[in-house]
Amino acid sequence: MQIRVLVPPAEAIRALQQAEMRFFWSACAESVLRRQGIVNVVTDRADAPDPGTSMALVARQTVPASAPAVALYEGPLAPAVLEALGLRGTPWRIDAVELRTGDGTHLGEARYASVLTRRIPAGGGPAPAPELNRPDDARWSASAVAIQSFDPDAAWSVLLEARIEGEWRAVGIQRGSVVALGIPLFDLLAAGCAFEPLAAGYYQMAATPPATAVERHAADLVRQLALAHGRTVVEAAPWPDGADIALTVRHDCDRRVGLLRLWRLLRFYRHRGVRASFGILRGRVPRLQAWLILREGHEINLHSEAASAAALGREREHLERRAGTRVTGFHSHGGRGSAGFLGDRLYEWAEQAGFRYAEMLGRASRQPHAVNRVVDGLPETRALVVPGVHYSLDAGTRAAEHHFDAVAAGLDGARADREHVVIMNHPDVHLRELRKLILRAGSNGIWHATLSDVAAWYAGTRGAARVSHNGGHWRLDIPQPLPHDFSIVLREPGGQRALTLVRGQTSVQLS
Repeated sequence: MQIRVLVPPAEAIRALQQAEMRFFWSACAESVLRRQGIVNVVTDRADAPDPGTSMALVARQTVPASAPAVALYEGPLAPAVLEALGLRGTPWRIDAVELRTGDGTHLGEARYASVLTRRIPAGGGPAPAPELNRPDDARWSASAVAIQSFDPDAAWSVLLEARIEGEWRAVGIQRGSVVALGIPLFDLLAAGCAFEPLAAGYYQMAATPPATAVERHAADLVRQLALAHGRTVVEAAPWPDGADIALTVRHDCDRRVGLLRLWRLLRFYRHRGVRASFGILRGRVPRLQAWLILREGHEINLHSEAASAAALGREREHLERRAGTRVTGFHSHGGRGSAGFLGDRLYEWAEQAGFRYAEMLGRASRQPHAVNRVVDGLPETRALVVPGVHYSLDAGTRAAEHHFDAVAAGLDGARADREHVVIMNHPDVHLRELRKLILRAGSNGIWHATLSDVAAWYAGTRGAARVSHNGGHWRLDIPQPLPHDFSIVLREPGGQRALTLVRGQTSVQLS
C-alpha cells in the first residue's frame, strides 16, 4: 500500500553520476511528493522485492528487478526499460523544457538552476558586477536536460508534451497501469529543493528551477495513476486545525527600533492573533525589547552575516545570551558587511550548529520543505527545513518604496494552493502597509505561525509521517507529539476516509 521510489544501489548511482557529471537528484524524489502532501511514500532499491500491492515510481535510468504492476517510469528511460515497454526514445539535450499537458494546458518551464553571485563590499564604494557561480564540483553545474521524446502507437495516450525545436513532442505517455516519462521530472524537482554552494553572496537566479505548476502536475500524475489502478494515496493536511494557509511575518531587524514603536506593533499583533519572527542582526536588540517580543509569544531568530561556520556559531551564541532564549533558525543579511546567502555552504554550517531551519532563495515555491544536500557524494534529503520563499514588502526606506500590491496579490492567491506566506519587513519602515496586509488577510482559515512553528510542523508531519498497512489496519506514526491535531486523508478508489492524530499523540490506527 506504499508508493515506492525505486533507485539504483549507491554504487550504481556513483557510477552514473561520474558518467553524466551531474548529481542523481532522483534519489530525493520522495521529498518532492512529501512537499506536495503525499506521505505513504518510501524510497527503496530497485532490486528489492515487489510486495505486489504498491505503486512504483521508477527513477531515471533505473531498471527494477521485476516489472511493477503499477508504475511511473521517469526518463530518460534505460535501454532495458524501453525494450520491455516496446518503445523507442529519441534523445535530446536542451537547456529548458517547456511543458504542457496532453490536453494543451500550459505548465511552464523545467530546468536546472544556475545562480549569479556578487561580493558585498564591506565598506563604501560600488559593488562589483554579478558573476555566474561556478562550484568546485562540476556536477552542481550540469545545466542541459537530457530527455527522450516518443512516437507511440495508438495503445498509448499522451499525458505530457515538450516543445523541442519548435514542435510539441510527446514526453509523457500512458498505457494501462504504466506511465512512461521521457524527462527527468523528479530529478529536476528534487534539484530545486537543493541549492548549490556559492562562492559569494546570492544576487539572483540566472536560471530558475521548475514552476510550481510543474511540481503540482508531477504529484497529480502519481495520484491519478495510483487511484485508477486500485492503490491508496495518503495525504497530509498542510496546516493544523483545517487552516488554508500559514502566515508568517518575518522582521529583519537591521537597525534598532524604538521601544514605543515596537510596543505599538506588538499590541496590534496581539489584537490580530499574529505571531512573528524577529531576525536580529549583530545582537541589536535591547534586553527589554527581547523580553517583550518573547512575552508576547513571538520568535527571536538570527539575521546572519556569517562567512564561516565559526562566525555563525558565534552570532548564535551572542544572540542567545542577549535574548535569553534558544535560537532555532536563521536567514541571511544582504547588506554591507555581510557574506550574504551562500547556499549549500550555509546549510552545512546550519547542520553543524544544530539549527532547525534556514532559508531558500530564488525559488517560486511557497511551501516549506526539507533541504536536499550532497552527503558523501550522494544526494540525500536532510532534516533541515526551509520555509516558503518570502515576499519582500520593503523596496527601500522611503514611504513610497514598497511592494504592497505584489504582496497583496500573492496573499490573495495563496489559499488555492494552501501556501506558506512569509511577509518580510524591516520593522522601522512601512508598518502602515504591513497592517493593511494583515487586515486584508483577515483571520478565517489562517494559521498565524512563526518560522520556527512552521519548520517544526513540517518536520513532524509531511516530512516525517510514516504510514503502514497491516492486517486490514492503517497506522500513522510521527516521531514527536505535536501541539495541534494532525489530519490525513486516505484516498482510495472507492472514496476517501479521514484520520486525525490528536495533539500529544504519536500514533493512531484506523480499521
